[in-house]
Amino acid sequence: MSADTVYKTKKISQKDLEKYYKVKLTKEEFEVVKSFAFDDHEEVVGDDYKFYPFDQYVLPIKQWGTKSGKIRKKSRYQSLQDLLNSLNSHKSFGLKKSDEVLNFTDQSMQDLYVTIQDEIDNRYPKLEKKRETIREQNKQILKDYKKEYSTSAAPNPDLIIGLVVFVFLTWLIFGVIFGGGDLSPGGPKFFGHDGG
Repeated sequence: MSADTVYKTKKISQKDLEKYYKVKLTKEEFEVVKSFAFDDHEEVVGDDYKFYPFDQYVLPIKQWGTKSGKIRKKSRYQSLQDLLNSLNSHKSFGLKKSDEVLNFTDQSMQDLYVTIQDEIDNRYPKLEKKRETIREQNKQILKDYKKEYSTSAAPNPDLIIGLVVFVFLTWLIFGVIFGGGDLSPGGPKFFGHDGG
């Protein structure tokens, strides 16, 4: 095939995606992923890039997915590089801008995985009833994950207490060693008389 071959995103088969990404997809996951990818890019040019529109949708399934649609407790791969190395090729990642690559965090991939599962429920109402508990579990897992890894605007109370103790001890030590302040030998006293 020549480098300028045009690939229609809708024509990619489930078998092609599973082989390239080395992941098993349900029929419903495949249909939703294909639809999302087609909305992003109707076609791509070049053999190395034919899977480009699918990266952001299949990688979350590979990283966080289970047969039931429930989020895994721990990610399958420790880092994005490990995840990419598990593919047959990741040349298409070269097309991504740095801000797009930064979107491949565990949190964003979990969010996208849940979005895909929600869309499956929307499209296949019969499955939705069977998977109601799974959806609730996914939302709880996401909530717990966000709580665990959130960067709160309020400082840690232990840090504040430690800082106060550190400042007090520093003041005490420097007051005794170098003199000055309330603890200097000849100066005015904070407690008792002023030496006069």
